[in-house]
Amino acid sequence: MYGNLNVTVRDSLFNPNGNGGPAWKNSSSDQPLYQVHIYLEGQDLPYVRSATYELHPSFRERVKRIIRTASNPNCLLTIWTWGIFEVGVAIEDKRGQVYNLKHNLRYGEEISRTPESKFQNMS
Repeated sequence: MYGNLNVTVRDSLFNPNGNGGPAWKNSSSDQPLYQVHIYLEGQDLPYVRSATYELHPSFRERVKRIIRTASNPNCLLTIWTWGIFEVGVAIEDKRGQVYNLKHNLRYGEEISRTPESKFQNMS
């Protein structure tokens, strides 16, 4: 595990830990808000200490640091959003080395593939 960390950033309407299905709620605008799960995957995940996610400037709290724990082994961050944007991710390994990545959210592809009846309305 020297040099490169074999970990990727993913996002989904579906919780990677299997808890619940896709959800949405009404917002103050015409756009519905979707519950989106951002998380890490990869064979080097056991070597990760934390992931710091930098969200879109429209978020009140743009920077979220998630410590990898037994109860959150993939540094899962759940947000409510209506838009697709680029997320900056700083992954820190257990030796303290930081890997900076960019991830373009892709959950929009799941919206069109998921039947409306599968969505839970959280409004």
